[in-house]
Amino acid sequence: MPKNSDRHHFPCRIIGIDPGTRVTGYGVVEKNGQSFKLVTYGVAKAKATIPLEERIYLIYQKISSIIKKTKPQAMSLEDVFYHRYPRVAVSLGMAKGVAIISAREAGLKVYQFKPNEVKSAITGYGLAKKYQVQKMVTRLLNLKEDPEPEDASDALALAICCLSRKI
Repeated sequence: MPKNSDRHHFPCRIIGIDPGTRVTGYGVVEKNGQSFKLVTYGVAKAKATIPLEERIYLIYQKISSIIKKTKPQAMSLEDVFYHRYPRVAVSLGMAKGVAIISAREAGLKVYQFKPNEVKSAITGYGLAKKYQVQKMVTRLLNLKEDPEPEDASDALALAICCLSRKI
């Protein structure tokens, strides 16, 4: 990791993960100086009809594969949140857990951010709507169109947040 005086000249690559049990978004962003550069983004999908343990394993495999291909220095995830349905919260926690395991196996540090921190880092406003975050991600990465689906856009926002706040 670069010294503080070097931090604006050292290229750094972060993978953002938006975990889910049917769709997990990922986005890899690099920062060199003050500019952000898209490396890749997408989603890992698993049908709801597949048993949960199999979906979790598929997510683990996809994230591990993306980490091996893109070689990020760290992972960015959304911090713990509450869900009104405990079963959903537990499932999402499992997806987040396999993302963390994938990161740690690769020797990556894991950073976690609250949703309002991500929104603030991207738009300057902690209560921004999802579409506003998506539009700013598009602008910050100099993309021709909005990254789709929303899970991938959220993952890119997490990566940019980490690069803006921690690295």
